[in-house]
Amino acid sequence: MKNGLELKAPVTDDVSRALAFAIKWVAVGIAVSPMLYEPPRVSWRVFYL
Repeated sequence: MKNGLELKAPVTDDVSRALAFAIKWVAVGIAVSPMLYEPPRVSWRVFYL
């Protein structure tokens, strides 16, 4: 079991990094999406003006 875990360690490290990256961007998207979708008319008018 130890040898198998040692062989898989780099893979699990990459997977954990990928999961942390994905979770971070999902959290950023959840935090930003209300600002984009709640007042769309106001925000788009501000951008066009």
